[in-house]
Amino acid sequence: MSKELLKEWIEDGWLTGDQATIDRILPASFSVSGFSSAENFPKSDFSELVDLFRKITGPGRINLTNLIENPPWFAAKFLLTARPPAQSGNVEIDVMLLAKFEDGVMTEHHTAIDYFSLFSQLGQLPPNALEHCLTGERLTWS
Repeated sequence: MSKELLKEWIEDGWLTGDQATIDRILPASFSVSGFSSAENFPKSDFSELVDLFRKITGPGRINLTNLIENPPWFAAKFLLTARPPAQSGNVEIDVMLLAKFEDGVMTEHHTAIDYFSLFSQLGQLPPNALEHCLTGERLTWS
């Protein structure tokens, strides 16, 4: 059952921000966390987060590449392909998600999104930004 909930969460909750799915799968006190402690969104902000993400990426679709089940934990790796409104081509973003389900609701959720690749593909980082960062250079904007 939780594998289906995880897929529904990715496709309907995260990808489209369907409020009915969010309300059914997430308990009221829930917060969505990234692997970085700086990423933490309470359930009440999740729909706004999805709307904001979709504004910069456009509508997307997923290709689930790996799913690991060890109830109550489930891990998924998927490729999110989206077409940003201001671009003629797609962006592709690797995402990993780790979720714990208990009694039909998600009790823990951790997501890792390749933001560096996303912002590079959106043209928000200079060419070769990763290589520059790896050599210790700083990215500065003026």
